[in-house]
Amino acid sequence: MSDFSQVVSLPVRRIDLGLSFDGSARLAAELRGQVPAVAAEAAHRIEKRLPELVRPHDPRYARGLETAVECAIGHFLDLPADPGVSSADVLDFWRRVGAGEAGEGRTLDSWHTAIRIGAGVAVEALTEHAGRLGHRVDASTMAGITHAMFDYMNQLAAAVSEGHADAAARAAGSQQEHRRRLLDLLLDDPAPAARELREAAGEAAWPLPRTVAAVALRERGPSPRYPRLSPRRHPTQSTHLITTLVGRHPPPHKTSEDSLRYEFSRGRMSDRGARG
Repeated sequence: MSDFSQVVSLPVRRIDLGLSFDGSARLAAELRGQVPAVAAEAAHRIEKRLPELVRPHDPRYARGLETAVECAIGHFLDLPADPGVSSADVLDFWRRVGAGEAGEGRTLDSWHTAIRIGAGVAVEALTEHAGRLGHRVDASTMAGITHAMFDYMNQLAAAVSEGHADAAARAAGSQQEHRRRLLDLLLDDPAPAARELREAAGEAAWPLPRTVAAVALRERGPSPRYPRLSPRRHPTQSTHLITTLVGRHPPPHKTSEDSLRYEFSRGRMSDRGARG
């Protein structure tokens, strides 16, 4: 499972359910003891609908799912039962869930579906338990609880998205830093050791080719668009490269800095009207 330690906590706040019917605090307090059973049922339905979410090869994910559902439903009942309770820890927990998914390169589609399933199961089960406890839940009250539950779950889903986006942005920034370091090494003089270059390429997620060539291009306008070459071979691309680079040979890594200096020199000469 992923490391959630780098999640950035947002300002503390309390989720407002908007529940105002008489006896809501007492009902929530009495239902609190039913949370483990309701969470287990919700987790079971989620696993059945979304088996990819729990990764059958690793039991920690199934336990983590049940913990997450219990955390969500439990806090939903804590809010009307205790006017002073904070939502900070719960929101932070769900941001960490999102960050964990980002760390594993996964989207949030499954989690958002799981949250909706959990909300539906929770409303159904809690209403049933309320009736068993002797509480009369009329249509108006039922509608209010349902609306509050889904609005609450939407806020948890938003926290998941915040954590996912934050972690993805930090990962992208880190990769850019690794790529800049790799570029510096490729252009370094004297050339770095092969092992250092391989390690830097691995950190930058860049398959290290056998040879590398540097090409200097003149900018066209204040916001130039540079050509992008796909790392995958394609017949059209190969023909274009052969036509453009005929008679030229890419230098090995250790001479790439000389290649770049040579191309810069040619670029300056070309700007002055010289031809190679």
